[in-house]
Formats: sequence, structure tokens, C-alpha cells
Amino acid sequence: MLNFSQLQTEVRRKANIRNQATEYDAVLPRIINKAIQSIATEFNIRQMRRQDKVEINSGYSTGTGAVSVTNDSKSVAVTGATFLTDGIELNRYITFGGSNTYYKIAAITSETEITLDKDYNGDTSTTETYGILAQEFYNLPMRADSKSFIWHEFWGQPQVLEYIPYHRFYRDSDYRYQEQIPTTYTITGSAMVKEQIKSAGVVSVSSSDSADVNISITVRGIVNGYPDYEVITTDSSDGTTAASGSKSFSEIHQFGKSTTTVGRITLTGDSASTTLGVIPANSENSDIYYTKIILNTIPSESGFLYFQYYKRPEWLIAEFDVHDLGPDFDMAIIFLAAANIKAELNMDEYATLYALYQKEMLRLRKQNADKVDYNKVKRKPFQKIGYETDYKIYPGQAGSNIGVRV
Repeated sequence: MLNFSQLQTEVRRKANIRNQATEYDAVLPRIINKAIQSIATEFNIRQMRRQDKVEINSGYSTGTGAVSVTNDSKSVAVTGATFLTDGIELNRYITFGGSNTYYKIAAITSETEITLDKDYNGDTSTTETYGILAQEFYNLPMRADSKSFIWHEFWGQPQVLEYIPYHRFYRDSDYRYQEQIPTTYTITGSAMVKEQIKSAGVVSVSSSDSADVNISITVRGIVNGYPDYEVITTDSSDGTTAASGSKSFSEIHQFGKSTTTVGRITLTGDSASTTLGVIPANSENSDIYYTKIILNTIPSESGFLYFQYYKRPEWLIAEFDVHDLGPDFDMAIIFLAAANIKAELNMDEYATLYALYQKEMLRLRKQNADKVDYNKVKRKPFQKIGYETDYKIYPGQAGSNIGVRV
């Protein structure tokens, strides 16, 4: 299996780039990495199959019995609570003994204070009871591709959750506030941000390696109600020392760094209580995203959600790094990267190299394609077509692709 340095040498040879030519020195690593990422999306590659799990965050009621609420106000104070320390997420449902309404947490302004999404409609009290319901939304692993499925084992055996389209999820939401074991889910989107900032404030950046000094980190989001950005520079003497910006962000949209770093860059908010995102030790940000899912009901039990997914390959950085796809894919990477260089130069050799790449991919598909996780259902004549009748999961198979109707 070729390492990163050897791949670059072979791509230079195939593309007829002279060793003394330096115009591709800076971009060749990026071209090879892009080729690897592109190949990984061609089909379900067996070597990229992964499994992971996330623990369900159960209900929270620390400080019950000392809750201050005011009629027609969104502000709530809970004596004894530790919202930031305990990592309570935004948009979780919260209820109060003096009101039948389900509220959402719109902001967490301190360890003991939160802001609701709408005015409290109960009586003013300083001894109200409250309860935050279990978390219903979760992130898939950072490099998880969309081809995946989810299951739990609350009933003593694996139970695959059914994916339903976004519009139907909310159209058929009669049980949204019920606490029970979930059976379906939907995808709310994908984002670079791992978790949103909980109240308007500055963003801090730091590296896992002290050598990452004076690295520029661009943060984009909402400041004073408008889209804005700020460039925050890591500490000038020790990259592990947190450096803070000056703008007060109420929402974070994306971030990026100016150059390759030795360590990973972590962005935090809420006085370092919330990890907003992590940029791996490379110069590219395109593979930093989290697929966001939401369960159809609020989980009634503690436990785990399990994921099977296809991982996006890691970016190659160091000279002796090797790619995730395995040794069979070396030639496909070389052909595609060299073809992309020729295409940029508008040279005839592009067609030849790309044809070699396609031929290689046909061979690889036969040898390395993972088995499909769903089968097409044959409809009878005049069978009624519903929203979710296109695909069916068969017993004993792995499950369904995220985003594919089942």
C-alpha cells in the first residue's frame, strides 16, 4: 500500500509532471485528497463500514422545588441547577408544575438561569417545580456518510429505527410530547457545528499542541442579529492556551483555519462550557460536518442509540500517512488525481487517464462493494403509492440507508 509521499510521486509520473516543476507542490496533496474523497462516494466500500453509539441523555430536574418563574416572562431561575456544567442542550423541552404548556430552552445564560422560547403562562412563583425532558436530537459521528442506519436494544434485541421524511415527521406529530421508546426518526440537516452556543458571547480557540501559535481561525455566525464573522488567532506563545475573540455571537454557522496545524483546533463558547466544534489537524475543512437527527418521541428510558455507517476517509497530511480505502485502491487514486491535473491543463491525456480510472473502478466495485442494505419492492398493478412504500427492509438484513424511504 502506497503512503502519501509515494502517491504524490506516482501521480507526478502519470501526469508527466517534471520533478523540478514546483507549480503543483502546494496543490498536489489537495488533488490527491479530493480524489480519495470522490472515490469513497462511488459505492459502499466494505473497508469504510463502521459502527458507533451515543448515550441517550435522560431527563433532568436538579434544583426542583426552588424555581422562579414570572407570568408573561421567558426568564427562569433554578436554585441549585448546573445547566452549563451538566451540558444541557438548547431546544430540549421543559415543563412546569403550574403550566400545561411544553416550552423549549432557547438560551442558557448561566448555571442556574435559562430563557424559554415563549412567555410562561402560569402564575408567578418562586417555588415552582420543573423537569427537562430527555434529549430527542443527536449527531451522527463526524465523518459519517449519509448511507447508514440506526437501532436501539430497549426491547432486548436490535430494533432498527425507520427513517421518515422531514415533512411527514412533523405532519404526523401527534405523539411529539409523549415519552416512549422511539421507533422512527428524521434528519434535520448537516452542519459543521457540533453544538450551538447557549447564550450570546465570545468564542475561544485553542489547539491540542503547543506548537500551533498564531494560527488564524475564521468564525462565521450571527452577531447582533446579522450575519458576521471574526478572525481569532491562537496564542502567540503556546497554542494550548485559549485565545478569545471580541464579538458576541448568538449563533455559530461555520469555521475554518488558515493553515495546517500540528494539533486539532477546538472552538468553545459559554466560558469554555460548550464545545462548538473541532477542526482536525489538516488544512481542509470540507469533511467537518455532523448529520443531525431527531427522534419521533422523547425517549422514556436511558440507553444507547447505535449507528452503522460508511465513514468518509481521513485526509492525508504527513509523508507516511496511508489512506483508509485499502491497497486495492492505489491505482484508482493515482489515475483520478492525474486525470484531474490533465483536465485542468486542458490536455488530451485526460480522457485516457479517466478511462483507466473508470476501468479500475469497475474492478474495485466487484471486489470491494459492500452488500446492499435494502431491496426494491415490486409493486402490483394499480397498487397505491404512498409516502413510504418505495423500499422495504427484509428481516435479517442490516437495515436502511439514512435518507432512503423505507
